Amino acid sequence: MRCHIHRKSRWRDLMGTLVRLYREEEEEASLEVLMAAIKACSSGSIRELNAGKRIHSDVLGGSDGCCSSVFVANSLINLYAKCGGLVDAMAVFEAMPERTIVSWNALVLAFALNSHETLALESISRIRQEGLKPNARTFVAGLKACASLSSTGLKKERGDEEEQEEARHGRKAVMIKFLEKGMVFHSQALAAGLLLDIYVGNALIDMYSKCGSLRDARKVFDTMPARDVVSWTSLICGYAENREEELALGLFSTMELDACAPNARTYVAALVACTSLAEKEKKVDRRVAVLQRGMAIHSRALDDGCVSDMFLASSLVNLYIKCGDLAEARKVFDRMLQRDVVTWTCLILGYAENGFGELALGLFQQMMECQQCQPNARTYVAALVACSSLAAKEIGQQIDGKLVKVESLRKGMALHLEILKRSYESETFVANTLVDMYSKCGSLMDARRVFDRMLDHDAVSWSTLILGYAGNDQDETAIELFEQMRFEGCVPSARTFSSVLVAASNLAVSTQSNATRACCLELGTRIHALAAQSHCDSDTFVANTLIDLYVKCGSLESARAVFDRMLDGRDAVSWNTMILGYADNGQDQLALELFSSMIQRQHCEPTARTFVAALQACAGLAVREESQRSGDGSQLVKARCLEKVIKIHSQALVSESWDVFVESALINAYGKSGSVLDARKVFDMMEFHDVVSWTALILSYVENGESVLGLEIFSWMKHNSMVAPNARTFAAALMAGGNLACLGTGRSIHAEICRGAIETDLLVASCLVDLYGKCGSSGNAERVFESIETGSDPVIWSALVSVHSVQGNTTRALEVFHAMLREGVHANGVTFLSLLAACSRAGMVDAGKRWFRAMIQVYGVVPGIEHHHCLVDMLGRANRLEEALRLVETMPYDPSVVTWTTLLAACEKWNNVVIGRIAYAALLKLDVTQTSTYSLMAKLEASAS
Repeated sequence: MRCHIHRKSRWRDLMGTLVRLYREEEEEASLEVLMAAIKACSSGSIRELNAGKRIHSDVLGGSDGCCSSVFVANSLINLYAKCGGLVDAMAVFEAMPERTIVSWNALVLAFALNSHETLALESISRIRQEGLKPNARTFVAGLKACASLSSTGLKKERGDEEEQEEARHGRKAVMIKFLEKGMVFHSQALAAGLLLDIYVGNALIDMYSKCGSLRDARKVFDTMPARDVVSWTSLICGYAENREEELALGLFSTMELDACAPNARTYVAALVACTSLAEKEKKVDRRVAVLQRGMAIHSRALDDGCVSDMFLASSLVNLYIKCGDLAEARKVFDRMLQRDVVTWTCLILGYAENGFGELALGLFQQMMECQQCQPNARTYVAALVACSSLAAKEIGQQIDGKLVKVESLRKGMALHLEILKRSYESETFVANTLVDMYSKCGSLMDARRVFDRMLDHDAVSWSTLILGYAGNDQDETAIELFEQMRFEGCVPSARTFSSVLVAASNLAVSTQSNATRACCLELGTRIHALAAQSHCDSDTFVANTLIDLYVKCGSLESARAVFDRMLDGRDAVSWNTMILGYADNGQDQLALELFSSMIQRQHCEPTARTFVAALQACAGLAVREESQRSGDGSQLVKARCLEKVIKIHSQALVSESWDVFVESALINAYGKSGSVLDARKVFDMMEFHDVVSWTALILSYVENGESVLGLEIFSWMKHNSMVAPNARTFAAALMAGGNLACLGTGRSIHAEICRGAIETDLLVASCLVDLYGKCGSSGNAERVFESIETGSDPVIWSALVSVHSVQGNTTRALEVFHAMLREGVHANGVTFLSLLAACSRAGMVDAGKRWFRAMIQVYGVVPGIEHHHCLVDMLGRANRLEEALRLVETMPYDPSVVTWTTLLAACEKWNNVVIGRIAYAALLKLDVTQTSTYSLMAKLEASAS
């Protein structure tokens, strides 16, 4: 307030002196005071436009009058130019009886400073027509106009990163156009001998940088006889804005060698370079290295006393946010004496995007209350992002059959009301963010209302809505919206293709129908072709969603083709999706080979999900590997798989990707490999046990023949831990009860399941059916089956087929199987395994062979080695041993110990020494030394003699 009063007092004194001198007709003295007054109005941080108009009006008679002094007129043009009074500047210029090159330069600068760069360039052309010779300041103004026109749109804030990328591509033609104009000015300045002028040199550096020609900018810089801080800053800024961050920072480091101290703007340019580097880096350790470089610049700026500059402080806040150091960003923010809306918005968005939605909204409320800086449309966007961040963590509530994040939705709707009051919803990027917020809160109705009210829908609008429907289990609607978007003539972007591919992937994984999955694959192939036409298929997100879709549709060849074409565009998601895709589709060896390639060639840093996928592949391989005694003979293990698991375990330990998911996957993989001891070691070393790790340990014991211990751990978990069992835990316990054929234990667990209201879970129900079947209670198994809605899930149907198959009730097993087919349930490998076992026990060899052929030809199920074993057993029981031997020798799998032992047992039953000796010799080659094998062969030889 004191400064304001002092300034008004000085103004009154200056005006009084000016009027007195005019009255006394002391023209020379009055001219000097007048020039000083005009200059005072056009200098400093506060543009005294109104004060300048008062001088013009009270002393000189206003803009209608002619100013007799060309010097005064030039000063007035300069004043109006710097204060935004372009119309007044033009009026003064047009009223001048005589114009000098200084007058023209002032007008050109007025146009350039007030976003009329084209008029500035046209005025320069008129200078020569007036017979005047341009000077250094003329060329500086022209070069500034070229630089400004070229950079139009680059600094324009947009609502989406994808739009910013599109804007950059669209600017290339504009940059070339104004680069050519700038080069003309360069050649004219050279001809006029003005390149030695430092202002011209600096303007050239800035123009070339803004036009994207860094080589020319550097050439001008290197040939300058003298350079000042503006020269260095312009070039550093040029490198930073053109994504040559390392060159920018290198230049900043060498600045001291030229005895030139950086100013606040130089520090801002260096920090912009650091921020861009941080945005590029995906690895945490590299981002930390960038943070350290930024902190060094911060420290140097502190020493130079530049941190009080608001733009420098804002740049520091932005850098720390991009590097993930929110605490340091907040420290800088709190120390700022003056904050603008950009700084507030930057910090709010930083909190929101890093998962601190509550802190972001608290800061937004603080901004509203301080009243020194009012939020703009982008601030509200940041607050809406905070609501979306909260929604991601909130547990939804079922409302009208839909999962709604009620509290986050309430906060988002309150913000929406404020946005409507300020008429910000008409801004496309605001409306897009509202659609996204409502979608993530589960209110698609509100999202659609906002979308429908929009006057224009861009690709981001459509993509956001499509992804919203896909994220809320309305995938078919999402796909329909994609078709509607194309029908309305909106060109899909990379994000649009990613969104609709997510919907197609969701549909593929939610169905058990091969026909639906085939439709999803066809749709994905069509979208892939459209993305390729738009050159969007090279986008990493699009490629990753394509891989995911192809994997979920079972088309691993197409997925791998997309993966192989990505080359340098692959990220951790690409590798993880492909590795997990192989593992989920039974191609475990290919999954591990790809994992090994990723690790050995250091293509990409593995994440926790990478190790989980690799361990899942190990578990899958272990299921198909024959067990053998461990070195100390204490346990039966899958040696090859166990070796792989141990290696992956050691790799995960030295990485930065160790978490509870990796630990649980290790327990499962060790269990599947037969090493319960290693599984227990991992479990005991865990700091925190979740339900997944408990379940994995129980299952490890159950699957390795230690069901009693498995049930003991299940009991311990219930009574001594804070973790409640889930459906999978109960399923593991039921498996243990079934293995022990303990009906009482099974009924007890069944009662707990009913109390927990999870008896309708299909996995639990399937395990209950299996347990009652193994306990000889097929009636209870049938009752469990009848009590639930089976839907199209084949697991529980297969379980009931297995129950009747094990009990020798082949007729009922076949009845259930046919009923399953009538219900439209797709039979899988497990179903056919139970069916073939039933045929084997009933001696229905021809029927069994027909079903074996139908597996492939009719139902598209590829028989595994277990199905071949079942057929060998079936033929062996019927004394069709020659046919069984031909099957063993021609099957697409290497015969295992189980294969030859099954054949040898049949030979012993029917006293077939010839084939028996073949089987025994094969077992010796496999280095099998079990007593049972010797016993079988001894009985066979004895009966033959």
